[in-house]
Amino acid sequence: PLGRRALSGHGSLLCQGAPAGARLALALLPGAARRAVAGYCLVRADVPCALRLDEIAVAEELRHRGIGRRLTEWAVDAGLAESCSVLAVSCPEDLVGFFQRQGLTPSEERAPREGFKRLQLWPSHGASLRHFERTAAGSCEPRRPFREGTLGPPEAPGRLVCFLASHVASEERLERFADLLASVAAQEPQGPPALYLSWSAGSPQLRSRTRALLRGASAEMPALKAGEQEEPLSQFQHFAACLGLADDELAEDDWVLFSDDDDL
Repeated sequence: PLGRRALSGHGSLLCQGAPAGARLALALLPGAARRAVAGYCLVRADVPCALRLDEIAVAEELRHRGIGRRLTEWAVDAGLAESCSVLAVSCPEDLVGFFQRQGLTPSEERAPREGFKRLQLWPSHGASLRHFERTAAGSCEPRRPFREGTLGPPEAPGRLVCFLASHVASEERLERFADLLASVAAQEPQGPPALYLSWSAGSPQLRSRTRALLRGASAEMPALKAGEQEEPLSQFQHFAACLGLADDELAEDDWVLFSDDDDL
């Protein structure tokens, strides 16, 4: 299938996925006139939980306009959508600086060719936040459930019901909160069976971004129910708020885990 995601007012990202079972994806970024390709990248998932960026190219006359950065962001999103924990790339030494600016760090693994360096990116520290925000905006697909054979939680009687409290007081706290939600979402095919969240934010901007984050997270965790608080609350008050969200949905044999986002 051919999917189309808007990047800006001047172009679109065209994502062509290979048939089910193949592990190859191609992204093409057309020029403004849509008569030529401005750039492309090719990613391959041939190692469990890892995505390899095989090729990335930008038209010579369009360099230094952020196209390579957009394609790299797409590759990170592709990795997150496949529940990959690492994105790897082997590149010529003159491109190391570019990929380091995109968040990749040098790897100890030997590069396949002389004059090349191997770098890796662990999609965290903001990658989850950007993914959820783009999902909420409709420009990114929700992550797929973890693959068959991935270690999952053990069978147990009743459900594990999560009560979560969070006060988003800074950009760093927002990124860590997004990483936490991404981790929780990956535990089961559609996230936890029940997740109730009571949250507040330290500024109007953080409040707006947290709402977008939760809209994106809800696309991957249908059981997520969030209650927005106007001011910071004590843990006891957050617990009471989560209990109110759960209402009569709790069963007698349910187990309830209550935590703030730091401890969880």
